Amino acid sequence: MKDVMLSIHPEHVENICTVIGEKNGKPIYKKSIEVRKSRPKIETPFRVFIYMTAGNASYPIKIDGYPYMCHNNGGQDVIGEFVCDRIDEYNYRLTTFEQVYDRRHYISKSELENTCLSISEINDYLKGNKAYFWHISDLKIYDKPKELSEFFHACKQPKGTDCSQCIDRREKTCYSIKRPPQSWCYVEGE
Repeated sequence: MKDVMLSIHPEHVENICTVIGEKNGKPIYKKSIEVRKSRPKIETPFRVFIYMTAGNASYPIKIDGYPYMCHNNGGQDVIGEFVCDRIDEYNYRLTTFEQVYDRRHYISKSELENTCLSISEINDYLKGNKAYFWHISDLKIYDKPKELSEFFHACKQPKGTDCSQCIDRREKTCYSIKRPPQSWCYVEGE
């Protein structure tokens, strides 16, 4: 199964990890939609690993059931994962600072709030490209961040194929991820 690794800036990681309420016994997070210019060519739902780019962020974690604050200074670690259960695609133009118009419908104000971005920030980022709203669910923050080298590129060969890159790939450091994705990349699932 292909998974995805997503590079996210520290301030957005903090928003993804910030609990603002609870519904049906599950936490509601400040940021529940990630805005991107592209999307993977796999069906939802799929797992997304969160790579925090360089910078500092503080977010809550639990160790043995007890709450702590993780102060990740410098970033550049995989801090957790979530399930992307839906991706909405929009071809939009800005109409006012109050509304974003899509050819099919208006993007709701609550959807915009769940991105934790202003309309001008979205417009500056997209520069007229399509918008893909990745919906975040089942967030899991690791007790201890993982290093990038613990993850592997997804194999392009079908399972069961004798691929020289796949044989004992966990022993080959050449197949592990050495650089973070610019935006996102496919990674090998567990």
